[in-house]
Amino acid sequence: MKYINKESADIDKEINKLMALIERTTTVNDITELRDGLEDFIANYNSISTINGSIVTQNKTLDLADLIPARHVKRMHHVENIDEAIAKASDVLVANHFIDIKYIHEMQQVFDDSYMVIMQNIAIPHAYSEKHVHKTAMSMLILQEPIYMSDGTAIHIIVPIAAVDKVTHLRALLQLRDVAQDNDAIKRIIQSRKNSDVNEILKNYSNKEARENGWDSN
Repeated sequence: MKYINKESADIDKEINKLMALIERTTTVNDITELRDGLEDFIANYNSISTINGSIVTQNKTLDLADLIPARHVKRMHHVENIDEAIAKASDVLVANHFIDIKYIHEMQQVFDDSYMVIMQNIAIPHAYSEKHVHKTAMSMLILQEPIYMSDGTAIHIIVPIAAVDKVTHLRALLQLRDVAQDNDAIKRIIQSRKNSDVNEILKNYSNKEARENGWDSN
C-alpha cells in the first residue's frame, strides 16, 4: 500500500496520512478508536513474514477486484432516487448474507452526498453500525441514466460499502479512489457490456498497486 511505507521509521507519519485520507472520505465518530485500529493494522502489516524477499500481503480478498467480483455487479437503465439506487445495488449483499436488510435502511438514512461521492464519479453509501454487517463486502450498480446529487453532479456508479471494522476495507477503498480519479476507467465501466469486463478493470488497479509496492501478485 503506497500510503504505508514499510521501510519508514516514522510510523506516526504514515498513520497521520491514512487518518487524513479517511477523514476526507468518511465520517469518523471516534478518532481514538480509529488511530488504535490503524496502529494495530500497521503493526500486523509490518510483521508479515517474507518468502524469498517478496512481501506476503494480507488476505487477498481485501483487494477491490475481489470485494467486487463479477457477480456483485448490476446494471440498470434508471432509478428514481438514491434510496432506490442503494437498495438495488445492495440486493446481492443481502442475498449472499454479507449484510442484513437493516444495513440498507441505515445507508439510506445517513447518505450524504457532500462526502459520500468520490471525485464526482462514484457514490459510496455506507453506514456506521457494524452490527448488521457479517462480512466486509462491496457491490456496484451501473446506471445508464445518472442520478443527480444535490449539487447537480451526475452519478452513474454506486458502490455500497459494508465493513466489519474500521480498517479491513481501506486497501480496497484506496483502489476505488484511484478508479474514481480515472475518467477513462469510469467511462469504460459505464459502457461495459459484461460484468467480467468491469472486474478486469478493477483488477488493473489492484495489480497496479501491487506492482508499485513490489508485492507478489500470486
